[in-house]
Amino acid sequence: MTASRLLLAIAACAIWSLNASGQGAYGWLKTTPMGNLDESDRPLFGDALGSLLEQGQMRDTKEWDNPKNKHGGKMTILRIFESSDGKSCKRVHFHSKVGGYSGASQYDLCRDSEGGWRDIQSGALIWKPSVPLREAE
Repeated sequence: MTASRLLLAIAACAIWSLNASGQGAYGWLKTTPMGNLDESDRPLFGDALGSLLEQGQMRDTKEWDNPKNKHGGKMTILRIFESSDGKSCKRVHFHSKVGGYSGASQYDLCRDSEGGWRDIQSGALIWKPSVPLREAE
């Protein structure tokens, strides 16, 4: 398996980790290149993601960059839609370079009744305004 396929496979499996483990929002990052985020990365990534989900429109992109360790990435809204059960949703493409790894993935994220954003396939909580990324571990 090539390195890029392995990274994409890891990213595709990222969301499973949240609910059963009780890790809180962002637990899904642990099995992706983003799993190498350090304490100085997490607020930068979380702020960009929150801003994009809460205020982003079609094709909007948010970037984050940590000059201390050269970690960074960008996220782009590819589609805005309503789920079959009436929830507001956004398809978001992520690309990141963290800890010597580069990866890309996309997820359909829908707003839940408590104001958080969940992966439409797994139901895993991806972002919630009141949960700073630092507390996810």
